[in-house]
Order: sequence, then structure tokens, then C-alpha cells
Amino acid sequence: MEPSASAAREVEELLQFLYLMPVAVVRFGRAGDVEMLNPKAVQLLQDLDIDAGETDGTKILEQLYPGLAQIWRASENCIGSVVPGVRCTPPRPGRSALHLMVQLVRPDQRCTMLVIEDVTTTVEQEREITRQRRRMG
Repeated sequence: MEPSASAAREVEELLQFLYLMPVAVVRFGRAGDVEMLNPKAVQLLQDLDIDAGETDGTKILEQLYPGLAQIWRASENCIGSVVPGVRCTPPRPGRSALHLMVQLVRPDQRCTMLVIEDVTTTVEQEREITRQRRRMG
């Protein structure tokens, strides 16, 4: 059975939405295997020298934030937000810091979504405001 034109258009729009998202999204299967990555995730993981082709999602979690894989495993019966948001700064020897906001969401028992947002600009702006307040105080 061939999909209707409207269904095909809807699938295309969903794919475009996923590809153009300004945050990195990685989908893990129940066992922790990487099922999908959007282009932003591939780029961000490469910037962090994390193998974007890694099929074991727990390795990716540990490289982003030590202990995150253990939190994920311990939450296997939870549906919804597993880690609502944690800031981390993975090591990047010889390069400027990259500040991230990491979230884990389990929409159902079959998969988990890892959402990574680059918040470097926000962190740097917060630091600059703090420096300016100290100077004025």
C-alpha cells in the first residue's frame, strides 16, 4: 500500500523539522543502542571528539557527563523526564570550553531521547554580567 500524498508530505515536514532543530537530538533504544541522530547531534559530538558513529549510547552519555549513563539505567521504568536539565562542560583539551545543557526524556519504554543544547553564549554572558557587577560594586 502506497502512502497518500498528504502522508508523504507530513513525513517530509517531520524530517525537515528534525534536521533543522537548533538542538542536538539522539534517540537511544531500550538497550542503549543509538537509533537516530539529527545533523546538529553529529556536528556537536564531533566538536567534542565523541564518535558520532558510536552505537553504544551509554558511552556517549558518560563522555558528556560522568554518571549520566548510570542515572539513565536506574530510571528504566520511568516515563517522561529522566534528567530535566543539567549543565556540563565536557573536556576539550587545547580548545575553548563548550557549555552544554543536557536533558534525557523517555517518551515510552522503547526509547530515550538525549537533547543537547549549546549554552556557551549564555554562560559567557552570565559571567560577563557578574564581572561587570563586581567592578561596579
